[in-house]
Amino acid sequence: MSGPLWQGPGPRADALPVLPRQRGGTAADPVDALAERLHDVLAAAVHPDEIAAVLESDGMTDDHIRLTYGRPDSFTLAEELYAKVPRAHPEPPGPPADPWQVGLLGCLLRGLVFALPGLAYVLAAPLLAGAALAPLLAGALTGWTWNQALSHRAYAWLGLGDRASAVRCLRAGAPAGAVLGTAAALLCTGAGQWPSAVFAAVQSLYLAAATPLLVLDRERALLWCLSPLPSGTVLVLLHEAIPLWARTGLLLASLTAALATATAVLRPAAGAGVRLRGVRGRVRRDGPGRRDPRAPAGQRPRGDAGPAAGDGGTAGARSACGTHPATGTVTRLPGARSQGALRGFRHGWPTRRPGAEGGRPRPVDVVAGRLSSIAGRAPVSERAGDGGTAGVRPVSAAGARPAPDGVPRASGAGRLCLLRAARRRRPPLAAPRLVASVPHGLSGLGVGVLVLYTALGDVLGGLTGAAVAAPSAVALTLSMGPAEWLLHRFRSETLAGLRASTTARAFRRTAASVLAECLAGYLAVLFALALAGTLLWPGAPALGGVRLATLLLIGTVLWTGLLLQSFGAVTVAAGVCCAAALVQTAALATGTGSPRAAGLAVAATAAAVLVGLVCTLLGRATAHRV
Repeated sequence: MSGPLWQGPGPRADALPVLPRQRGGTAADPVDALAERLHDVLAAAVHPDEIAAVLESDGMTDDHIRLTYGRPDSFTLAEELYAKVPRAHPEPPGPPADPWQVGLLGCLLRGLVFALPGLAYVLAAPLLAGAALAPLLAGALTGWTWNQALSHRAYAWLGLGDRASAVRCLRAGAPAGAVLGTAAALLCTGAGQWPSAVFAAVQSLYLAAATPLLVLDRERALLWCLSPLPSGTVLVLLHEAIPLWARTGLLLASLTAALATATAVLRPAAGAGVRLRGVRGRVRRDGPGRRDPRAPAGQRPRGDAGPAAGDGGTAGARSACGTHPATGTVTRLPGARSQGALRGFRHGWPTRRPGAEGGRPRPVDVVAGRLSSIAGRAPVSERAGDGGTAGVRPVSAAGARPAPDGVPRASGAGRLCLLRAARRRRPPLAAPRLVASVPHGLSGLGVGVLVLYTALGDVLGGLTGAAVAAPSAVALTLSMGPAEWLLHRFRSETLAGLRASTTARAFRRTAASVLAECLAGYLAVLFALALAGTLLWPGAPALGGVRLATLLLIGTVLWTGLLLQSFGAVTVAAGVCCAAALVQTAALATGTGSPRAAGLAVAATAAAVLVGLVCTLLGRATAHRV
């Protein structure tokens, strides 16, 4: 049996030679100390379970809580702490960032760029006198559909941060759209309708050039390309006897400028393929493991090929490879913009400069070592006796094992293999799905049909004395600039309302009021543009009550459809627009009712459906999360 320590053999030592003095008062409660330590967390908690989760994440078990704080478990302790500390939710340090702020001038510029191509019809009026509408409409609708889907796919690549893939997508898709638009126009061209087919082909070429410029934020360049059109239109309005060759020259000048600008923007960046071919050429010419006779060991290449003085031969490697000086991670493969690092990579810089003790290693070995760490291989050192580098400690990346002595130097072929291994190990981005761009193309088709019916409804319906309502189409096109700005304003205002609202009902009221405000603002702008166009356009039909109501309802369809697309509900918006276009087409084809009455009924139904969808889908707070 074991007893107290002082009962063992030997002299006994008392553990308490004197009695301790009694303390006055009661002992402090450890829960108060815990509440003081966790005051900020407890004050911001919205439920005791949140405090219990914090206690458990801090490693407090129920046994520890019973022994230390005298409470049975973490939930009891959490409830007591929750009741002990008053609520105090801290406000953010500053006004929250609003990602939906956009300048009005840029949106107005885009609307102007959208509308200026319509002036080509004014300049080409003598060429299109008595021309058929079928080739023009077929080419325009095909181009709008294709380029809408192409723009969405390019924007999807830009959203992933891969601008090069977006450029490649536009480079391949824009010519294909021009071919499809021209083919659709030719299929609808009858005998003696070649002027319409030629103009439709030119229109398809312009759409193929304008789409990449708009996607890649080159609106100002496109505006300069379109500058001959407004100047030519002014000359036509002042002097109607403008010769045909002058009109054609203005059209071709604008088209040529747009095509040249788009070609320059989409031109592939020279360098990547050339650099890789240069490395392969060095491998084939010199063979693996051989040095360039123009750059022997111990001699630095001349000109800008060598490293900067005092840098030890690593300046070129940093500029070409994008290597972070602290972490040593390679962010870009060699040869981005520095040709000096490329030449040094090919020719081989010496590990040590002549006569300099403690010189820096060659940039090629730095690159090879870091690429080796990416590829999961050990870096290689210089061959013994090659360039006087035997016994020099090889360079390795952070965390990489140094190469053993006697491992041969990385030759041109070895460096090429390391480059390929690094590219293979770099995780590729998931390409956007092609199916995701189809609803956007269908939306462009449906909206285009509705806009064309707004301008040509009376003509296609065969009404007596019908005229093309060009001011209505121009007003819809110009209003796309303010519509884009109002879309951003809706997102911004609803985000602010989401922060300020405390209940779901209050947020729904806020979203409805912002929707009514923005939609009313857009319809006011559309009405002003249509009224101004009707007054200024020579021979334009009067803006009667039915025509004005139809125009405003079509504007409601366009704006609410764009709003749903901005929230990701593109399939619903495209379905409503395409259904409305099909119903109106069927009504005109079968002669059901008056064309104006059919257009008004279809536009009113589509607008009511889309407004209801907007109120239903966007009245939920979860739809506005950033």
